[in-house]
Amino acid sequence: TALPYIPPNSRMNSASTSSAHEEERGVEVGLAAAAASKGPSDAGAGWAKTSLCTAGAVCAFCVALFLLLICGWQRLHHEGAATLGEVAKLSLKPKGDQRTYQFAMLPNGLKVVSVRDEKALTAAYSVSVKAGSYDDPDALPGLAHFVEHMVFLGSARFPEPSGYDDFVNANGGNLNAYTASEVTVFYTELRQDAADEGMERFSDFLASPLFDPRYMEKEVHAVDSEHAKNVQDPSRRLYEVLNALADPRSPVSRFRTGDLQTLSKGTESSDMRNELQGWFGKHYCPSRMALATYGSESVAAQLARAARLFGNLSTGSRTCQEARKTWDVPASYSPNRMGKWVTVLGTQPQPQLIQAFPLPDLTKEFKSQPSKYIKYILGYGGEKSLLTLLRDDLGLVSSFDVGVETDSTGALLIVSYSLSRQGLARVDIVLDAFFYYLATLRHAPVDGALYASIANVSRLAWDWSTPTSPADTVQGLAEALTRLPPELLLSGDSLIEEPDAGLVADLIGLLVPENMNALLVDQDAEKSWGDQTKVQTVPHYDIKYKVEDVRSRFAKNCKRWGQWANSSAAGASQAEFLEELRQFSPDAGADASLPEPPKPIRAVPADVQTDLMRATLTFGLAQLGGVDGELFGSNPTALALGSAAARGAIDTALGPIDAQVRQAAVAEARSEVQANQLALTDGGADFAAEGVAGNDTAAWYRQGWVTVSPEMQVKVMLRPRVTKDQWESPPADDVRLALYSSLLQEVIAPQLYDRMIGGASYELSFATEGISFTFKGFPALVPDLVSSVVAHFKKGLSAHPSASRFSRVLSEYTDSLRSYSEMPIQYAINDRNVLLTTNMHSKEESLAALSDLQEASVASSPQDLLLSKPLELMALVMGNVGEDTGRDVVSTIQDGLGLARQGPDVGGGGSGEVLSVTPVVRPGRPVELRRRNPRVGDPNDAVVVSLIVGVMTVESRVHLGILGQMLSQVAYNELRTRQQLGYVVNAGEVQVSNVHLVSTVVQGNALPADAMEAAVEQVYLELMPARLANLSEAEFQSYRSSYKSALLKPALTTKDEFDHFWSPVSHQGQCYGLRNEMLNYLEDSVTDKAPLVKAWDELVNPKEGIRQKVVVKYFANATARPSKQEAERLWKAHGVPTSALPLLAREYDEALLLERADSATRASLAKAGGYFPQALHCSLPREDTTVLAGVARGQARASRGARGGSAFLGLDS
Repeated sequence: TALPYIPPNSRMNSASTSSAHEEERGVEVGLAAAAASKGPSDAGAGWAKTSLCTAGAVCAFCVALFLLLICGWQRLHHEGAATLGEVAKLSLKPKGDQRTYQFAMLPNGLKVVSVRDEKALTAAYSVSVKAGSYDDPDALPGLAHFVEHMVFLGSARFPEPSGYDDFVNANGGNLNAYTASEVTVFYTELRQDAADEGMERFSDFLASPLFDPRYMEKEVHAVDSEHAKNVQDPSRRLYEVLNALADPRSPVSRFRTGDLQTLSKGTESSDMRNELQGWFGKHYCPSRMALATYGSESVAAQLARAARLFGNLSTGSRTCQEARKTWDVPASYSPNRMGKWVTVLGTQPQPQLIQAFPLPDLTKEFKSQPSKYIKYILGYGGEKSLLTLLRDDLGLVSSFDVGVETDSTGALLIVSYSLSRQGLARVDIVLDAFFYYLATLRHAPVDGALYASIANVSRLAWDWSTPTSPADTVQGLAEALTRLPPELLLSGDSLIEEPDAGLVADLIGLLVPENMNALLVDQDAEKSWGDQTKVQTVPHYDIKYKVEDVRSRFAKNCKRWGQWANSSAAGASQAEFLEELRQFSPDAGADASLPEPPKPIRAVPADVQTDLMRATLTFGLAQLGGVDGELFGSNPTALALGSAAARGAIDTALGPIDAQVRQAAVAEARSEVQANQLALTDGGADFAAEGVAGNDTAAWYRQGWVTVSPEMQVKVMLRPRVTKDQWESPPADDVRLALYSSLLQEVIAPQLYDRMIGGASYELSFATEGISFTFKGFPALVPDLVSSVVAHFKKGLSAHPSASRFSRVLSEYTDSLRSYSEMPIQYAINDRNVLLTTNMHSKEESLAALSDLQEASVASSPQDLLLSKPLELMALVMGNVGEDTGRDVVSTIQDGLGLARQGPDVGGGGSGEVLSVTPVVRPGRPVELRRRNPRVGDPNDAVVVSLIVGVMTVESRVHLGILGQMLSQVAYNELRTRQQLGYVVNAGEVQVSNVHLVSTVVQGNALPADAMEAAVEQVYLELMPARLANLSEAEFQSYRSSYKSALLKPALTTKDEFDHFWSPVSHQGQCYGLRNEMLNYLEDSVTDKAPLVKAWDELVNPKEGIRQKVVVKYFANATARPSKQEAERLWKAHGVPTSALPLLAREYDEALLLERADSATRASLAKAGGYFPQALHCSLPREDTTVLAGVARGQARASRGARGGSAFLGLDS
């Protein structure tokens, strides 16, 4: 419900190597994740600079050189024009950041920041340009965005339009770009050994892009497809209405993405090329650019490469070298354009209220960060806050968010509310509450202690912030270099160094009705408009809205707001308002209270202990951990009191002895381990408990992180035992638990807000699959938070009964099920998963289950559906925490829930088993779902074409991991670049539970979904076989190396580490050594392309005569299925080879046609075809599975590695 910043223009290039879950995460096909563009700022002091002389030099020379250095410093500090010799290490960085940073300026004016990460296996680079959509010429809206697209399509030395995409993909990389208001950013991540050529290619784009007219028309269509996607985005639509209210002379008011209407003129002639070249020459020059590089090489080596490849870029035109234009005049929102009440015709069921307040440009206020203070006091979510008044006491809103965006046109503070039906009817009360609260803030001085505590929390969060990926790191740094001084590059957006209470007070003073534009977004807005002649439309977006004056719409309220602002008249008016609120909401009664400013944050660890932060190796078996041990550290050990003696015996046995003796010790200790109900995992690096009786539970512990963090994390999951006939639960059960989760969260969150803001968090999840508790944060805060959450859970909803809250949450949940705010392709993917995955339900099923739902049944749902059944407890504790504390935290949860300590099965006996692997339906025949696009008015068709491979094995993971890279690029080049079927194109491997799929998705309005499917079949049956047939040895080795690098990629964050271990823990100890096995297979068996060719051929030409295929098609307009003859014509028209036509004809005849995806349809599929086995194949078949044999194989590979293999492989078990 918040309004996140959305870059006005963005380009997503799907040339990335899709991960197994890429499609499942929502198909990364939309907006680039980019921060708001912010203007340039003055430099400050505080960085370490390299010295070029010593104290022992000759006096005169020293004086001269000193003066030269001072001049150079002044030039670097104020003018931003240093030579390569003037290099600065960036020493102001987070405590937990192990990377090295260096800033330099090339002679041509290009700013360069280099980042060294010793563990990095990939390299990344990004270039930012101080030019964006604000710079569009009036006659060509979207030109900046179009230039960003065209730059990729060939250069003088590398003219192939898809050459860069192909190169990056073949080297395991991904690339992207976005055009924001005042900056354009390009970035790439790829294999380390490909960085030199990649940067060489990219530098040529910046030196001599071709802007080839042959590709202009297609790329205009690509821009238009991107715009068509944006048109349907609810958040984007709200921003466009706000922009439409701005002064027409300001660039804020303009259309900036570009579409066919604005860019199609002249695309077939030299005119558009001249426009592209002219605009490029005017804005793309080194003095307006910044380069960020990342890799394991030294910063000196990275800078040398940057100088070699980018140092020869021309300094550019005189216009480009001039000072960057700012856009503060004319003001975007002058007084006569404010005080507007705007009703907007919405596209989603849940209404929204938006308040927008223009503020001065805050880009230079990075040291005081006034917006952090304002966002905190307005968005505070604790008790007696504005949120709790509006949501909990009055039931007017479901959520509330505050954001501030700033660029050279000024800042904009945006307050957004998701309204309940009551809130829509009484929006005047929402505004009353907001302006009352602002009056209390205005009459009180800015709280210096609160400001300081916010600064402390910001410092703590920054010091121990989660590292970003290489691609995110370079794009963030490149963008920041356009607006921050180099010495504050890492801290300028985070730290509050110089609090400015006066500035904060001035800004709060601007939050008044006459400086506000407010938007009310409602699906039924037209019913209240009356006179349609005053209705306006946002060009290019077809958003209808009507404008009134706030003072005419809320005359009585405005008078009250003025009284509150006048402190002498505030008291009586406030008392009257409070009484009105209590009468409005009898349910709240005397408990209703007016919001108060928050107190200083107290729960901030003053001294963060790091003694247990580093992971240690356990059991002396590090050598047997293989790559998993090298990348993620030792496996967790059982939190089992009874097994301490066994662990001690094994530790003693595994002292500092050679490998052969070590293995003998392991073999001798094996019987004792098994006697204590422990088993040595195939992964070879640890011992896994199998349900120790007595006081033991299936809880696991690992001290420290391989990455750097002083935090701890604990996850506890309680899962029921079920029989096969209980695999599926009715929709009503899931709905009851989902509503319980929402209601309990609303009750708990305000009471725990102050405890969490200092650095701790929790997550509760209730589903028919089980209950999950997750806690993360500083160890000083987490145990108390665990106790509080468990105590609240024990009380349940009965301690806070509220019929009005239940009614509101039920209404919100109903609205969410009726909403289709995401792209159609995401709903199509979900439909595919509903057809295959047990216990998933459609929106329609869930809506039907709501009809007779009562509050009492929701309140009792955890007890009725979960806690009354036999449960298995699984827990994992990791991080900067001792074993005893970890055990205490798990025990707090277990004891707090009243669960007897009976081992993993904590609820007593019972039949069935825990579903650690979700069952997947095996369709007995091809399946095709045909239905209307669920988004009303969306012009796009969408198609998902998934081929089911079967249960995953080590071999299939490796084969499809490499094939997925290739398919991603082949599909993108054909369907997106050549055929221009739509902006959304993605392909690769997909995992649904333990089953492997190959899938391609397309969304667009160029062709109907039936034709899109034919185009996808050409990719599967013609283009991929041809690509494999023509794949050279060098290309194969490049793909293979890229995949190997991905397997060897170390953990970047604590989340990476925790998830790595939680997966085998949740699967009852299986698959600890999966990565080792995959690397073994890759190294030993995938030495040429033959296994890939064989795997693809078996997938698309199965012996059974038809493929296991699931197709989902969405149509913008109702479309009958083509006849078999019409389908054959489509196949031929889209290049499907003649040899494959009989296969498609058989599948056409056999296909089961569906009109909906729900649990009933899935049940019929399961009845016909059954389920895939729930097996986890995480090791290779072998005759001898002893640890000693594993070491022997590892030693053999190590000797091969000495002749050119991977050193890591010698450590494998």
